[in-house]
Amino acid sequence: MNRLQQLIIILLSLAGFAQTPVSKSSPATTSFCEKNVTNKQEYTACFNEFLNKEIRKSFNMEGIMKDIPYNIKLNVAFTLDSTAMLFVDKIVMTRHHADSSIITKSRIELDKIFNRINEKTKNGEGFVAAKDKNGNPKAYKAYFPLTLASENSSPTQTKILTTELENKFKEKAIYAKRDGDVCILFYEAIPSKSIAVYQLNATNKEQSLVKNYADYNAVIKDYPEMDLALKGSNYTLCYFFYKEYNYLYEIEKVDEEYHVAHYKYKSKQKNMIFENLLSIYHSYFQEFLLRK
Repeated sequence: MNRLQQLIIILLSLAGFAQTPVSKSSPATTSFCEKNVTNKQEYTACFNEFLNKEIRKSFNMEGIMKDIPYNIKLNVAFTLDSTAMLFVDKIVMTRHHADSSIITKSRIELDKIFNRINEKTKNGEGFVAAKDKNGNPKAYKAYFPLTLASENSSPTQTKILTTELENKFKEKAIYAKRDGDVCILFYEAIPSKSIAVYQLNATNKEQSLVKNYADYNAVIKDYPEMDLALKGSNYTLCYFFYKEYNYLYEIEKVDEEYHVAHYKYKSKQKNMIFENLLSIYHSYFQEFLLRK
């Protein structure tokens, strides 16, 4: 190959390279990071850090949680539009709670915070919109988790509130076991401490009373495994069918937490985690744990 042929090949290679478009895309970030951070992979971290800091700084959690004795977990979906203005799209409770006003109150707080951030953005001190491959601004959608911490979260106060709530009902779930398609449910009467044992068919959803026992000692003569389980820290509290769903649910005590799982598929799928008994009592699962 002569020198002219080599030069033509090099020029063709360079021409092909020049025709390959260079992407000008970038994720949403802050004005500070866009000016001072050269690695675009760090842009998202800058975005999240700025947003978290602004929320922590002025979110009025006490005003929402002062009368609620359990933590609440939310997912906040948002949009940073092509002009870098920030808006709340939707707030969803990531576990069930009966008090829907929490969402409205949280929305008001976040709207105030986002409006303040938008003013910073207009002054060049807030967010910068994401860019597409041509470098044009585009909308960015995402979500972040938000935990609202209870003001009444001391172990002593939680225990008092748990007992007060239980005393408003006639019986509470204390243990459950499963043998194939048959679930055995144990409910303790309040305040007599007698125990009713029920059988729940996991196939046809039918529930029936097996036997009433005078007290705990009478039950463990027939079900010694309950005594062994309750002396430990991990056991199942109840099984149930939820709303119109045709698959079994389970609530399991795991140390101090309460885990909700379902059997929609072959293996057990964990659904939610509650930090203590009081928090799950105040959920939509209350009807399966406390009976009137």
